[in-house]
Amino acid sequence: MIANPANNSITVNIFGVYEITFSLTNQIVAIGSSQYSIFFNNTTNITTSNIFFQANVVLLTTRAPGEKTILTTLNPNDVITVRPTAVVGTNSYGNPTLIVTKVF
Repeated sequence: MIANPANNSITVNIFGVYEITFSLTNQIVAIGSSQYSIFFNNTTNITTSNIFFQANVVLLTTRAPGEKTILTTLNPNDVITVRPTAVVGTNSYGNPTLIVTKVF
């Protein structure tokens, strides 16, 4: 695997089944929501690869950690990234991690 910090991606070199875990701490100011998803070659499956945060209290800053782990089959040159897919209000995130482990 090749990590590319310039575009926040990991490229797979070998065909196989991989465990992919990403986590981050999301901060929402006042009312808002955000969703982050794992992308494979610029495509995502929202039902299996997303993490969602929501705050409904006015004028309250909410910080919430979140994590998602999936198993998937990947091919050589598949590129993995994590991106926001839906953001409402003022959001920020910190402490992001993306861990890719070949299982089979």
